[in-house]
Amino acid sequence: FYLSFSLRLSSDLQFAEIIVFGDEPDTPPVPIINLTDTYADAINVSSSSTYASFTADQARDDDGATNVMTLRGLDEWVSLDLGTEATLTSIEITSSIGAASRLDGAIVSVLDELGNTLFTSAAISGAIRGKVFTFELNGLEGARYVQVDGADNQYLQFAEINVFGFEPETPPVPIINLTDTYADAIN
Repeated sequence: FYLSFSLRLSSDLQFAEIIVFGDEPDTPPVPIINLTDTYADAINVSSSSTYASFTADQARDDDGATNVMTLRGLDEWVSLDLGTEATLTSIEITSSIGAASRLDGAIVSVLDELGNTLFTSAAISGAIRGKVFTFELNGLEGARYVQVDGADNQYLQFAEINVFGFEPETPPVPIINLTDTYADAIN
C-alpha cells in the first residue's frame, strides 16, 4: 500500500491528519529497506574506468557533492554487486550537481547471479542538477547486480545510487581488507 501526494511548484498542500482504514493483514507487512545503506560493508561498486579521483565507491557515499565518473568511451559502466541475491522494489540514481547531463542516455539494468538481465530501463533523459531518477521494480526477485551503462562517447557521471528492497534470506558477507586484517601474518 502506498499513499502519495504531489504538488506543482506554485501550489501549497496543508492537512492536519491522514487516517487510513482497512482490514488487518494476515501477516505483517515486510519492511522495505535501503539495501545500499544496510549492507554498505558487503556491497562492491566498480566501474569500467575512472576519471581523475571520481571513483566508483563515491556512488554510494551518501554525499551528493561527490560523484562517480568514467572516462569518455563506447562501453562505460558502473556496477553495484549486492553480495547476495535480493528482491528489489526500486532503484534511485541522483544526477550530479555538476555536469548532470552526463547521465542522459544511460540505461539501468538489474542482473541475476549468472548475469542474466532481469530488468532494463529506458534511456535516462532530462538529467538536471541533483535530480533523482526512480526505477520501480515491484518486487523483482533474484537480483544480484545493478548496472548503469553510459551513452556511447560520453562520460558517465552521477552522484548517488540507492537500491531498495526486502531483507535477503542470506545476508551478504562484509568485504574486509585482508592485507590490514592479517598484516602480522603476511611475510
